[in-house]
Amino acid sequence: MAGHHNSPLFFTAVLALLSPLLALHIENLERLKVNLDEIINIRSDGPLPDEAGGIIQRNRAADPQQAQRHSWPKDCSELPASSPSGIYIIQPTGQTTIVVYCEMNKEDGGWTVIQRNHRDTPVS
Repeated sequence: MAGHHNSPLFFTAVLALLSPLLALHIENLERLKVNLDEIINIRSDGPLPDEAGGIIQRNRAADPQQAQRHSWPKDCSELPASSPSGIYIIQPTGQTTIVVYCEMNKEDGGWTVIQRNHRDTPVS
């Protein structure tokens, strides 16, 4: 009985079950390949996240106190309900800032999509 898991039919069935997950994985990866100007909650005059999870100023003439007052949402559920779906920066409690896709239209919105970066490369 144990040998039946090696059959081509078994592997075909497993692949058929996993193919929707693979398609979703690829779609999520494509959604998170963005430029900084595509991130919805970064204003042109506002602060940018740095690699340590803090923030840096995009414009040196901007108010330095603004950087200290700025806070990122912990997840997509903290965004206003009228926010569009798209790429956002969030900062989960006790973590550094990360780039995520926020799905704001399906199932009452506020869904956070996180794509694991296998190569640990910066988002550009």
